[in-house]
Amino acid sequence: MIRKAFLIQLFILIAYSAFAQSKEDNNFIELKQQHVPLTRISVLADTVFPDEAYMVDTTKIYDIAEFMPEFPGGFEGLTNYIRERIHYTEAAKRDSIQGRVVLRLTIGRQGDVENIELKRKIHPDCDSIAVDIARSMPRWSPAIQSSVPVKVYYHIPIFFKREKAKQ
Repeated sequence: MIRKAFLIQLFILIAYSAFAQSKEDNNFIELKQQHVPLTRISVLADTVFPDEAYMVDTTKIYDIAEFMPEFPGGFEGLTNYIRERIHYTEAAKRDSIQGRVVLRLTIGRQGDVENIELKRKIHPDCDSIAVDIARSMPRWSPAIQSSVPVKVYYHIPIFFKREKAKQ
């Protein structure tokens, strides 16, 4: 009899804890589904965010975030922006320089381009042009981690390819 009462109490305890756990999980899932699309977020550094915000380290520079930063116009906008501004100097033309310059940018909490680093160089003139293109970029939509804007590293390859002379 005591054993039967103990088993019933154990069953009730397990059922109660399982129900409580699933209820918390449902709340967590509902919170995650309330994310606003990145293009609709207007971000200010001092904005107050949901309870999850306290877990995000805003001093850290992330490699990956839940929502990565986005250039105005998306990937196509970034490609067009670079294509419109890329050019060759006379020295690069003379030396027939071709290749890929890779930049690592930090996209700040407000979407500003910060800390431009050359990760792959091909020629001082091409490297300088690539850095100038990155320096002149407009503000991006910032990266979002747990509903909080964060700093993120972003790599951009810029290709320098000479067009063949038309005959």
